Amino acid sequence: MMLLAVLAIGCAGTETSGGLLDQSALPDFESFANQKADTGYVGSKAAEVEATFTGFVHVELPDLTVEEIEEIAAQLPTKPHDYEFRHITAHVTEQMKYARNMLKAEQLDLNLEGGHPQFTRVLVTATGLDLEYSITVESLVKFKALEEMNLTAHDLVGKVIEPVLPLRPEGLYERTLTSCSTDPDTGEEVRELSASNLFYYFDPMRESCPLDEADLVTGRYEVISSLDAPTVYPEYDLLIADRRIDMVAIFGQIVHGELKPDDNGWWAFHNTTWTYESLGFEKVEDLPDGLGHRLELVDQGLTFSITMYNP
Repeated sequence: MMLLAVLAIGCAGTETSGGLLDQSALPDFESFANQKADTGYVGSKAAEVEATFTGFVHVELPDLTVEEIEEIAAQLPTKPHDYEFRHITAHVTEQMKYARNMLKAEQLDLNLEGGHPQFTRVLVTATGLDLEYSITVESLVKFKALEEMNLTAHDLVGKVIEPVLPLRPEGLYERTLTSCSTDPDTGEEVRELSASNLFYYFDPMRESCPLDEADLVTGRYEVISSLDAPTVYPEYDLLIADRRIDMVAIFGQIVHGELKPDDNGWWAFHNTTWTYESLGFEKVEDLPDGLGHRLELVDQGLTFSITMYNP
């Protein structure tokens, strides 16, 4: 019962009259469970490794004046996590996604949404900003894959991978369509693509790909530590000291565009609800505005609570 599948974190929130999502409707998940903190990934099938990812990305800012761009460039190195610069720092995450296939070839599954970039150099150009960045990221490697390579996760420390990345990830799909994609299973060009999944099939070395040296940069991914022999563990005595285990499951919208009643996110929400109810959980609360519900089970004096948010 302590295992919980969090399916497809997506666009949860209350829609306002203007069509925007009111994020204030969601609770602060950082403090949801009364400071019961995660002590690190520990699993029986995979190990976690930590790496430093460095790269170089160009950000187009066509709607800003040179003076406005220069002001951003002056502040970005000291305020890289500032909310007002999120539209700029998002380009780092977008570029990193295109490293997926080269890392996957080395049996490493990159956490595509982790870490906060530090900018080592910020240059103003005629059209925007050139950013050199460094970011600490986490990846998982399966123990089975390590066994096949006769390695441990610790043996990966110091390993360097240099993925080829788009210099300008924004608008890449519109510029290349399917010409820079390869299905890893068939080796064929991928026809059913969109801007949201191009990174999954990105292949800049494909003969049909129009990207040249001016459009590509080489990143650097270096493993700096591993948790194959973890010094952290779930402190179960602390976890249940208050006789409660509180969990949250967010079922996001799966298909882009308008949220429809047959979206798979709804199916996952209802199916998971049915699964837990079949295990003895009961619905004890409906969330405001139809956002979901809370299920609860009391067993041997221990309360299991699952707050479930629907699309």
